[in-house]
Amino acid sequence: EGTARTFNSEKVTNAFREGIKERDKIGSMTLKDWLLQYTDNEMALGMFDTITNTICAGHSYELQAAAFFSFLVEMKGFRDVSIAPRGNLANMEILAKAIKTNGDVWTNCPAKRIVVEGGTVKGVVVEKDGSELEITSQVVISNAGPKQTVGLTGQENFDEEYLKMLRLRHRPHPVTMCFVASDRPIWPDDGSPAYLMIVGARRISSVVPLTNISPHFAPPGQYLTFAFGGPVSNEVHMDVELEREQCLLDLKEQFPLFEKHGRVLTMISKDIDDDLPEMRARVGQGMPYETPIKNLYNVGDGCGPYGYSGSNCATGSAKRAAEAIRNSIKPKKH
Repeated sequence: EGTARTFNSEKVTNAFREGIKERDKIGSMTLKDWLLQYTDNEMALGMFDTITNTICAGHSYELQAAAFFSFLVEMKGFRDVSIAPRGNLANMEILAKAIKTNGDVWTNCPAKRIVVEGGTVKGVVVEKDGSELEITSQVVISNAGPKQTVGLTGQENFDEEYLKMLRLRHRPHPVTMCFVASDRPIWPDDGSPAYLMIVGARRISSVVPLTNISPHFAPPGQYLTFAFGGPVSNEVHMDVELEREQCLLDLKEQFPLFEKHGRVLTMISKDIDDDLPEMRARVGQGMPYETPIKNLYNVGDGCGPYGYSGSNCATGSAKRAAEAIRNSIKPKKH
């Protein structure tokens, strides 16, 4: 047993170098299966599973090895993690201010449907002030996710090949997010900024002490910690209550200061069929940013460049869509 569980880091490191070079030849083998060729060390397997389920939106036994190696190449392994110091809303308000220099921003105006005529997009119907309003447009860019975009547009407007691709590549990532308030830092206990990945816990795989990084996330004298956990399978609906129970047990077990000094503010669970899952596709999956409908584009984490993850994936898709529109559309004067 001792021999079976040994870990030869040099052997695995060399194999990784070869895997990166030969990633186009690996095929559909999962990362776990690829790793098992070189080691069965449980800690090593657990480390990679924690990394992939935290960052790549899939367990090592769900994620293709070729996609993971492309992630290492394209994103350099996600070495830099950025957190908005005053939260994401502040960033959106800055973006809205920039847009308003040339147009307008409407909030609380949900899209009801995307209008298509003769295979070309013509605009969007939105709900504004209790009434439906149709906005004509040369181009429509949807960040609702490829599946929701099809729903807004109507399946009858898409060919079967595209719908088949959607069924195969739409792999949302379910998650339970725990927000813990405390009267002192629960990790690290000295209050220093850090990022933690946990191997072998029931559910929680990563922890971010938000106020250690930016004190704006909590009132003076209080601390906010974010913990992230996912179910053992990302392929089926999760049992929300079970996931929350397991996350709570992890908090108690992993952080000795939690029970005395902390309290759960909220747990937010996102299942595979929610409109806004943790990610809409795992690394290596996802849809093209283009659609069969002329001038209708998808952007977001469900249609990013191969090997990309998270907000980088969304940004990558936006850049590609913007470039395609710039090259094909001449704005009409009104």
